[in-house]
Amino acid sequence: MSRWANLAYFTQTFSRWHDGIAHANYASEWTERFGALTPREHAAADRLRPVLQRGDGESDGAALLAAVLPRGGPDEAARAAIGVWMPADYEAWAEAVAAFTPRFDRLWTEAEPRLRAHALALTGTGPEWLAEAAAATDRFFGMDTRAHRVEVVLLASAEGWHGGNGPMLTGPGGMTFECSGMRPRQFEALLPSFLHELMHCLHQPAVLPRLLAELRTEPDLAASEPGAYRATAIGRTGLSFEDYFGEVVLHSLWPAGAQAGRHRPDSGPGLWRRFASGAELYDWWVFFAAGVLAGRARVYVDQEHPINLGFLRHAYDVHSALRRHARPQPTR
Repeated sequence: MSRWANLAYFTQTFSRWHDGIAHANYASEWTERFGALTPREHAAADRLRPVLQRGDGESDGAALLAAVLPRGGPDEAARAAIGVWMPADYEAWAEAVAAFTPRFDRLWTEAEPRLRAHALALTGTGPEWLAEAAAATDRFFGMDTRAHRVEVVLLASAEGWHGGNGPMLTGPGGMTFECSGMRPRQFEALLPSFLHELMHCLHQPAVLPRLLAELRTEPDLAASEPGAYRATAIGRTGLSFEDYFGEVVLHSLWPAGAQAGRHRPDSGPGLWRRFASGAELYDWWVFFAAGVLAGRARVYVDQEHPINLGFLRHAYDVHSALRRHARPQPTR
């Protein structure tokens, strides 16, 4: 639980450079609560935005942030930035941090004790269902995560919101989880989402690349993928073929998929029904596909059958069905 990591995350949020990392709803709430942005904050955010969006707008900015966010403070971050940030870009970053620090200090007074309580919950034994749920997730991927170490960086979130970006902002061996917007008594409800982010750090990189490589060599796919995928609406957002199927597979388990249905049956079916009736682009291609795949995942989970190429084939077939019948959608 790091003040510096939270300041770095808070700062980049106001640049609104990326929908999945710099959440607009967080920035909006923190603006409403702590007042309109000052001219200095506006200028700093505007200067930082193109720095983080340079390149493909998906991985470059995250790589820049991963060089500085998990450090111990501004001095360590400045040393780590050498060779990753261009000097002029880092000046824009440092100015943004300085501009947003007074606003951040007001949030940190409230966020710090909540994050500390959440950190204590994670270092304890957790609720009764959690150990078996984690073990079942390991069995599905055919691995023992007790042999691995992950550093979890807890971050601020808007009131009532939580989220995470796996290792995107920390690099391998770490993960971020935004949760200060949730009160301590609500934290157990966040654990399915926490397990999803943990899978991004441990299970996905250990297992899925090999299976996806095998899938792409199958005769009917070898000549077409991932090129055909890149032509879809979800592919045009910049989400890679590998990362897309990673999201579909992981969401078929947690936080509202097969493992959640087995270990947290009170979660209910409302999530998938909502996505089916009002899905936007990401919902349609990722969450709805994962909801369909969850039926196959539940069979694997109940039979303690580890993921295999057949499971990835089924995921691909679900995606192909969506691809054939998708209406043109904006790439927002």
